[in-house]
Amino acid sequence: MNKFIVVFVLVFCFGCGVSKNEKDYVISSCNQKVVYFRPSVEGIDRLRDSFSSEDDFYVVADDNAFYFSLAHRYLTDNKIDYDIISMDSNSYILVENRRFLLPKDMAFGGFFIYEKDKYNDFVSCIDINSKWVYINGTWNKIINYQIP
Repeated sequence: MNKFIVVFVLVFCFGCGVSKNEKDYVISSCNQKVVYFRPSVEGIDRLRDSFSSEDDFYVVADDNAFYFSLAHRYLTDNKIDYDIISMDSNSYILVENRRFLLPKDMAFGGFFIYEKDKYNDFVSCIDINSKWVYINGTWNKIINYQIP
């Protein structure tokens, strides 16, 4: 009987749903959410070390800051609130018992757009208001986007 109770407790505690660690961000009880994720201080140090020169790192970081400012303006102009979180490369966003790992190509940051029963997508800052637009209270992904 004691073995049954121990097995039951282990299965209940560790086998149900999605496991969460302290670096994960949980989206719950909402129909729509936008999250801006940025690298942690340690992540920025790792990014800097991955470039052959510090100048290259700062060019990419400056470009990313510019595109974030454009995305921020678009979100603000459309009265879209968003959360800001720091994430490491091994962090997840948890939505409805599903785990979404931060994509490697978005190490400098970006957005996660969640719309219930529609979207669970990582979006680059440059794609806000070009490939992704907010119309009448809902997000729309432009499939055949062409660079002007």
